[in-house]
Amino acid sequence: MSGGQQQMLAIGQALMCWLRYLVIDEMSLGLAPLIVKRLVAAIGELVSRGAGLILVELLTEVAGR
Repeated sequence: MSGGQQQMLAIGQALMCWLRYLVIDEMSLGLAPLIVKRLVAAIGELVSRGAGLILVELLTEVAGR
């Protein structure tokens, strides 16, 4: 698998679990902008349901959308 595919798999596995906290380092690394937007929406849904989030991201303009 490519690096982007591995990243999507790892994040997908984490999102399938019941989460209280989620720490993601460089979420957008190796991913297409469309996939990043979808992940931001999914993670936003988790946060709105009460999950804690720490997101370390070099491209903060992408993470803030």
